[in-house]
Amino acid sequence: MKLSDIKSVQWKSGSHSRGNALDCFKELQSVKKAGGGLLSPSDVVDRAVPEDNPLHKNFTWDDTEAGRLYREEQARLVVRSIEVVMKPSTGVSTRPIRAFVSVSSSPTKETTKSVYVTIDEALSDPIMRDEVLSRAIREALSFRKKYAELSELSKVFAAIDNFMQESKAV
Repeated sequence: MKLSDIKSVQWKSGSHSRGNALDCFKELQSVKKAGGGLLSPSDVVDRAVPEDNPLHKNFTWDDTEAGRLYREEQARLVVRSIEVVMKPSTGVSTRPIRAFVSVSSSPTKETTKSVYVTIDEALSDPIMRDEVLSRAIREALSFRKKYAELSELSKVFAAIDNFMQESKAV
């Protein structure tokens, strides 16, 4: 991907990234070049250390705070990694399913945080179910956008498009 072929550079919608996207993109390209054509997270962090680096403000540099944030991310990974297999007598699918899903702690208040509930709790509550469904739709559309260049996935994209058309009609 050559800079001369790019019309514009921007942060992904919903991104919490900071700084000028073009400057950060150029810096990432520079890190990639220095890495022999490969871009690794550790090289990015190393390059971002100086405060005047365009990538710097995208990182938490206070080690105590960064440690806590990292452990919270590890906790999210643990929670997201648990799967359950239901007994056949429950009438629910017997394939492994996620035990917990993330929902807003209070979708109607201004100050909300993500919390986890069991999948059956989320699906049995209309507000949480709508939230989970909305996220699933956003993720499907994001998947479609991310892999749009892969013609091998055209049937998957068609199914996503058909669902979106049908859900608009409802």
